[in-house]
Amino acid sequence: MKFLLLLAALLPAALAIPKPGSCPPQPATVPDFDPVQVCHMMAIDPTGNNLIFFQYLGDWFTQQTTPAFFQPPTSTCQRAQYGDNGDGTVSVYNTATRITGNVNEICGFAVQVDPENNPGILAVTLFFEKDGAVRAYDGNYLVLDTDYTSFASVYSCTDFGDSTYSDIGWVLTREPVASEATVEMAYDAFRRANISLDIFEEMEHPDGCVYDAPSPSCKDDI
Repeated sequence: MKFLLLLAALLPAALAIPKPGSCPPQPATVPDFDPVQVCHMMAIDPTGNNLIFFQYLGDWFTQQTTPAFFQPPTSTCQRAQYGDNGDGTVSVYNTATRITGNVNEICGFAVQVDPENNPGILAVTLFFEKDGAVRAYDGNYLVLDTDYTSFASVYSCTDFGDSTYSDIGWVLTREPVASEATVEMAYDAFRRANISLDIFEEMEHPDGCVYDAPSPSCKDDI
Protein backbone atom coordinates (compact mmCIF):
# COMPACT_ATOMS: atom_id res chain seq x y z
CA MET A 1 0.00 0.00 0.00
CA LYS A 2 1.23 3.50 -0.77
CA PHE A 3 1.18 5.92 2.15
CA LEU A 4 1.01 9.65 1.59
CA LEU A 5 3.27 11.87 3.62
CA LEU A 6 4.99 15.22 3.65
CA LEU A 7 8.30 14.92 5.44
CA ALA A 8 9.43 18.45 5.82
CA ALA A 9 8.05 21.82 6.43
CA LEU A 10 8.26 23.52 3.08
CA LEU A 11 8.95 23.30 -0.65
CA PRO A 12 11.06 20.89 -2.77
CA ALA A 13 14.70 21.50 -3.58
CA ALA A 14 13.65 22.59 -7.08
CA LEU A 15 12.62 25.89 -5.51
CA ALA A 16 15.83 26.39 -3.56
CA ILE A 17 18.86 28.45 -4.60
CA PRO A 18 20.75 26.83 -7.53
CA LYS A 19 24.51 26.33 -7.42
CA PRO A 20 27.15 24.89 -9.77
CA GLY A 21 27.54 21.11 -9.96
CA SER A 22 25.16 18.20 -9.65
CA CYS A 23 23.34 16.26 -6.95
CA PRO A 24 25.44 13.73 -5.04
CA PRO A 25 24.83 10.02 -5.59
CA GLN A 26 21.48 9.03 -4.13
CA PRO A 27 22.12 8.39 -0.44
CA ALA A 28 20.82 5.41 1.49
CA THR A 29 17.44 5.91 3.15
CA VAL A 30 15.57 4.22 5.98
CA PRO A 31 15.02 0.66 4.67
CA ASP A 32 11.86 -0.05 6.64
CA PHE A 33 10.33 3.43 6.78
CA ASP A 34 6.59 3.35 7.52
CA PRO A 35 4.85 6.66 8.28
CA VAL A 36 1.71 5.11 9.72
CA GLN A 37 3.16 2.20 11.64
CA VAL A 38 1.53 1.85 15.05
CA CYS A 39 3.89 1.75 18.00
CA HIS A 40 3.37 -0.83 20.73
CA MET A 41 2.36 1.65 23.42
CA MET A 42 -1.39 1.77 23.97
CA ALA A 43 -3.43 3.80 26.42
CA ILE A 44 -7.01 4.49 27.49
CA ASP A 45 -8.50 7.98 27.41
CA PRO A 46 -10.74 9.31 30.22
CA THR A 47 -13.88 8.03 28.45
CA GLY A 48 -12.53 4.49 28.25
CA ASN A 49 -11.64 4.53 24.54
CA ASN A 50 -8.40 3.05 23.25
CA LEU A 51 -5.77 5.55 22.16
CA ILE A 52 -3.53 4.48 19.29
CA PHE A 53 -0.10 6.06 18.86
CA PHE A 54 1.48 6.20 15.40
CA GLN A 55 5.26 6.27 15.31
CA TYR A 56 5.86 9.04 12.80
CA LEU A 57 2.70 11.14 12.98
CA GLY A 58 2.35 14.27 15.08
CA ASP A 59 4.60 17.32 15.30
CA TRP A 60 8.15 17.73 13.99
CA PHE A 61 10.11 20.94 14.60
CA THR A 62 12.91 22.15 12.33
CA GLN A 63 16.23 22.65 14.12
CA GLN A 64 18.51 23.06 11.10
CA THR A 65 17.72 23.65 7.43
CA THR A 66 18.98 25.23 4.21
CA PRO A 67 18.04 28.85 3.50
CA ALA A 68 15.88 29.35 0.40
CA PHE A 69 13.59 32.06 -0.89
CA PHE A 70 10.61 30.43 0.83
CA GLN A 71 12.50 29.94 4.10
CA PRO A 72 14.92 32.88 4.47
CA PRO A 73 17.45 32.85 7.32
CA THR A 74 15.19 35.17 9.31
CA SER A 75 12.42 32.52 9.51
CA THR A 76 11.61 31.07 12.92
CA CYS A 77 9.19 28.59 14.53
CA GLN A 78 9.07 26.09 11.66
CA ARG A 79 6.92 23.02 12.27
CA ALA A 80 5.54 20.09 10.28
CA GLN A 81 2.38 18.42 11.57
CA TYR A 82 1.12 15.05 10.32
CA GLY A 83 -2.14 13.24 11.03
CA ASP A 84 -3.82 10.00 10.01
CA ASN A 85 -6.71 10.31 7.56
CA GLY A 86 -7.70 6.70 8.15
CA ASP A 87 -7.43 5.78 4.48
CA GLY A 88 -3.71 5.16 4.14
CA THR A 89 -2.95 8.85 3.71
CA VAL A 90 -1.33 11.31 6.09
CA SER A 91 -2.64 14.85 6.50
CA VAL A 92 -0.04 17.59 6.36
CA TYR A 93 0.10 21.06 7.88
CA ASN A 94 3.34 23.08 7.85
CA THR A 95 4.07 26.53 9.22
CA ALA A 96 6.89 29.02 9.78
CA THR A 97 7.02 32.60 11.04
CA ARG A 98 8.53 35.36 8.89
CA ILE A 99 10.43 38.35 10.24
CA THR A 100 7.22 40.38 9.88
CA GLY A 101 5.57 38.15 12.47
CA ASN A 102 3.21 36.59 9.95
CA VAL A 103 2.72 32.82 10.18
CA ASN A 104 3.14 31.30 6.71
CA GLU A 105 1.61 27.91 5.95
CA ILE A 106 1.54 25.28 3.23
CA CYS A 107 -0.27 21.97 2.77
CA GLY A 108 0.53 19.05 0.51
CA PHE A 109 1.26 15.36 0.29
CA ALA A 110 3.85 12.86 -0.81
CA VAL A 111 3.79 9.26 -1.93
CA GLN A 112 6.31 6.50 -1.44
CA VAL A 113 7.74 5.93 -4.91
CA ASP A 114 8.65 2.30 -4.27
CA PRO A 115 7.27 1.28 -0.86
CA GLU A 116 8.37 -2.33 -1.22
CA ASN A 117 12.01 -1.74 -2.13
CA ASN A 118 12.80 1.88 -1.18
CA PRO A 119 10.19 3.05 1.31
CA GLY A 120 12.31 6.00 2.45
CA ILE A 121 12.17 7.71 -0.96
CA LEU A 122 9.13 9.90 -1.50
CA ALA A 123 7.75 12.09 -4.26
CA VAL A 124 6.26 15.29 -2.88
CA THR A 125 3.49 17.57 -4.13
CA LEU A 126 2.84 20.87 -2.38
CA PHE A 127 0.15 23.44 -3.04
CA PHE A 128 0.13 27.19 -2.51
CA GLU A 129 -1.48 30.28 -3.99
CA LYS A 130 0.43 32.59 -6.30
CA ASP A 131 -0.92 35.36 -8.52
CA GLY A 132 -4.45 34.39 -7.55
CA ALA A 133 -4.10 30.77 -8.64
CA VAL A 134 -3.38 27.56 -6.75
CA ARG A 135 -0.09 26.08 -7.93
CA ALA A 136 1.53 22.71 -7.32
CA TYR A 137 5.24 21.95 -7.05
CA ASP A 138 6.74 18.49 -7.17
CA GLY A 139 10.00 17.31 -5.67
CA ASN A 140 11.74 14.46 -3.88
CA TYR A 141 12.24 13.83 -0.17
CA LEU A 142 14.68 11.26 1.15
CA VAL A 143 14.35 10.04 4.72
CA LEU A 144 17.99 9.44 5.55
CA ASP A 145 17.31 8.36 9.12
CA THR A 146 14.79 8.59 11.95
CA ASP A 147 14.18 6.94 15.29
CA TYR A 148 10.53 8.14 15.13
CA THR A 149 10.64 9.44 18.70
CA SER A 150 13.28 12.19 18.70
CA PHE A 151 14.77 13.04 15.29
CA ALA A 152 14.41 12.72 11.53
CA SER A 153 17.03 13.53 8.87
CA VAL A 154 15.53 14.60 5.54
CA TYR A 155 17.22 15.57 2.26
CA SER A 156 16.02 16.81 -1.12
CA CYS A 157 18.08 17.47 -4.25
CA THR A 158 17.20 18.51 -7.81
CA ASP A 159 19.44 18.58 -10.90
CA PHE A 160 18.51 21.26 -13.43
CA GLY A 161 20.33 19.74 -16.42
CA ASP A 162 22.57 22.76 -16.99
CA SER A 163 25.39 21.83 -14.60
CA THR A 164 23.53 23.40 -11.69
CA TYR A 165 21.55 21.87 -8.86
CA SER A 166 19.92 22.77 -5.57
CA ASP A 167 19.58 20.82 -2.36
CA ILE A 168 17.95 21.26 1.03
CA GLY A 169 18.39 19.39 4.28
CA TRP A 170 16.18 19.32 7.35
CA VAL A 171 17.03 18.27 10.87
CA LEU A 172 13.66 17.64 12.50
CA THR A 173 13.03 16.88 16.15
CA ARG A 174 10.03 16.16 18.33
CA GLU A 175 10.71 19.09 20.66
CA PRO A 176 10.89 22.78 19.64
CA VAL A 177 14.19 23.08 21.50
CA ALA A 178 16.29 19.96 21.06
CA SER A 179 19.40 18.75 22.84
CA GLU A 180 22.76 18.88 21.12
CA ALA A 181 22.93 15.08 21.30
CA THR A 182 19.65 14.74 19.38
CA VAL A 183 20.80 17.12 16.65
CA GLU A 184 24.09 15.22 16.40
CA MET A 185 22.21 11.96 15.80
CA ALA A 186 20.44 13.64 12.90
CA TYR A 187 23.70 15.11 11.58
CA ASP A 188 25.24 11.64 11.53
CA ALA A 189 22.88 10.59 8.74
CA PHE A 190 24.16 13.42 6.54
CA ARG A 191 27.77 12.57 7.37
CA ARG A 192 27.20 8.94 6.39
CA ALA A 193 25.76 10.15 3.08
CA ASN A 194 28.75 12.48 2.52
CA ILE A 195 26.44 15.50 2.48
CA SER A 196 28.16 18.58 3.80
CA LEU A 197 26.79 20.12 6.98
CA ASP A 198 27.66 23.50 5.47
CA ILE A 199 24.18 23.56 3.91
CA PHE A 200 22.61 24.09 7.33
CA GLU A 201 21.63 27.14 9.30
CA GLU A 202 19.85 27.08 12.65
CA MET A 203 16.08 27.51 12.85
CA GLU A 204 15.23 29.27 16.11
CA HIS A 205 12.19 28.57 18.27
CA PRO A 206 11.98 31.52 20.67
CA ASP A 207 9.49 31.75 23.50
CA GLY A 208 6.04 32.60 22.21
CA CYS A 209 6.22 30.70 18.93
CA VAL A 210 2.87 30.41 17.15
CA TYR A 211 2.59 27.24 15.10
CA ASP A 212 -0.92 27.65 13.68
CA ALA A 213 -1.91 30.23 11.07
CA PRO A 214 -5.21 32.08 11.58
CA SER A 215 -8.28 31.03 9.63
CA PRO A 216 -8.97 30.80 6.76
CA SER A 217 -6.22 28.22 6.54
CA CYS A 218 -5.24 25.41 4.19
CA LYS A 219 -5.60 23.20 7.28
CA ASP A 220 -9.36 23.76 7.04
CA ASP A 221 -9.39 21.52 3.96
CA ILE A 222 -7.35 18.58 5.29
